[in-house]
Order: sequence, then structure tokens, then C-alpha cells
Amino acid sequence: MSTPTTIEVVVPEAAPEPAKLPAREDLQAQGWSAKELESAEKRGMLATKPEVKIDAQKEEKETPKADGVLTPEPAKKVSTLPDFEMTPEQLKVFETTFGKGTAPRAMYYRMKNERQSRQAAEAKARELEARLKAVEDAKTTPTPEEQADFEDQPLTIKALKVMQLQEQQAIDKAQRENQERTSVVVAAQNEQEAYAKTIYTDYDQTVGLAKEVITDLDLHIPEKRDQTRVLRLVRELQVAAANADKLGLDDDHSAMIAYEIGKFHPKYGKTPAPKGEETGSKDPKANGGLTAEQMKRIEANNLRRGSSAAIPAGGGKRTISVDDVDMATLNAMTYTERKSFRDTHPEKYARLVRG
Repeated sequence: MSTPTTIEVVVPEAAPEPAKLPAREDLQAQGWSAKELESAEKRGMLATKPEVKIDAQKEEKETPKADGVLTPEPAKKVSTLPDFEMTPEQLKVFETTFGKGTAPRAMYYRMKNERQSRQAAEAKARELEARLKAVEDAKTTPTPEEQADFEDQPLTIKALKVMQLQEQQAIDKAQRENQERTSVVVAAQNEQEAYAKTIYTDYDQTVGLAKEVITDLDLHIPEKRDQTRVLRLVRELQVAAANADKLGLDDDHSAMIAYEIGKFHPKYGKTPAPKGEETGSKDPKANGGLTAEQMKRIEANNLRRGSSAAIPAGGGKRTISVDDVDMATLNAMTYTERKSFRDTHPEKYARLVRG
């Protein structure tokens, strides 16, 4: 029996080759429209061109570290996968069309994972950039020690001249503002004084008495109660004079307050003695045979009375009609009475003071 020269062996079945994706040119030759080709390319259903490898060493970029030393930055890996995200409806159709193990399905999930990795890398890069910026900002802000060293540095002539120029400019600006303010206040004071003179015919004389009262309060006003009132008016006078431009003609401005102070003087309301009395000449027939003292009392009563609405010679007060109030009655009022009359009857007051 001869020995067999051949044997049978089991040949394994060849693994099926993976399905190849059609190229864009092939589908275009088959009549696919441009829109269909674009949609298929977005979904990764077309064969892509060979990936071009980029030398990472050539793409390295130098980025500054916090200490100023330049270090190479790894080159970003360029992806050949399209940046595409399906809607839930599109994903459902896609997974139904391409089952598990198919190339389009694997490519889609590879693309999705790569996009997530890229987003994480970009977030990390932004965080690193923010840290570098914080370090640079910290460098530009001087520490207390650095600030102290800067202040201890010698002052140059140029810097000294700049400082002197700035100081002089600030002084000049303040002086101009003060001069402008003073001019406005003085103009307002003059207007208020002129207005007061139209109301009080004895304004100049009474203000002169006010100056005497302020100069020597104890001599002209012995009563402590009146002294307290005068001191309060003096303080109001100072405030009103400094803010004259903020007060109207009918407000309690400095001209009106000065007149009120003068009314505390013992000589207020008294007329000067006749010239004949000053020289010592006496005429028994002059003034109807009345003495000088009697004439003074009569004139003082006339000044205080001025109209039928004035206080009678016997003293006291009586009620009169508002229509009977005239300029003489208004002048005979105290500061408080006149202010109350102005607040109660503003129209009547305005007609009187404006003639």
C-alpha cells in the first residue's frame, strides 16, 4: 500500500472586506445633485481624501510663560472629520439606516467624540489664558514695597516743574471761581439793597444804626433778651449775605435783616433835633408855642402812626382792615409782623412794596 502524498486541510473563510464608501465623483457621475452630495458629505457617507499629516514640530508656537520664558506650545491637531451635529430625528433615521458595525455609524460617533474632546481642550486653553493674564496684571500692579521704593526715588527737576505747574493751575482755577462767585454775590446784594430802599425811606439811616449796634452791643442794647435776638439776626445776616445770589427780593435777605437790627437802636424812629435847638436859639412863638420835647413826641407819633391804622397815642393795639394797611403801617410793623403779613396777604404786600 502506497503512502498518500496529499492531505486535506481546513481553509478559513476570508473575512469580508469592509464596505467602501463611495467617492464624491462616483456619486456625481451617477446623477446625484449638489444638495444631495453636500448632505451625504455632512453625514460622513462619502469617502474622504487621504489625511495630510502636518509636522507637529513646524506647528509649534512659542507662548510666554508667567516668568517671561518662551516655551513651545503643542500644535493643534487638525481634524479631517466634519463638524456636524444631528437632530434627534436625523439621528434616529441615521441609526436605522446604518446599523451597528457599519462604517458611517462608526465615523459619526468618532466625529462626535472628537468634537467633545476639542471643546474640552478649548476650555482648558481659555482657562490657561485667563491665568496668564492674571499673572501679567499682577506684574503691572506695584506691591507696597515697590511703591515705597518709588516714593523714595529722588525728584527730578522736570518732575518738580510739572508739579509746580499743576499746583499753579489749580490755584488759578480756584481764584477765578472765587472771583466769579464774589461778583455774583455782590451784584445780588446791591440789587437787594436797592430794593429795600424803595420800601424804607430811612433805610440808610437805620442801617447806620445797625452798624453801631453790632459794634457795641452792650452800650446800645442793655437788655439781655434783646441782645440775644440781635445776635441771632447777626448770624442770619452773615449767612444771607454769603448766599445772596440764592435769595429772592421778597426773601429775608441781608438788606432786610440789617434794617431789622437797626430798629433795636435807641435812636431808631427819632428825628434829629431842629437846627434852632442845636444852636441854642429859642423862639417862644415857634411851633405854635410848643417846646422841642413836645415837638419830638408829636413827630415820633406821626412816624409810627402814618395812617388811621396805626397804634393810638394811648398805646395798645386795634384791629384794622387789610385794605387800610398802607406803607406807613407796614413800616411800623416789626420784622415778625411784617413777615406774617407778607405770608398771609402776599398780593397786598406786593402792591405796597412795589408802589
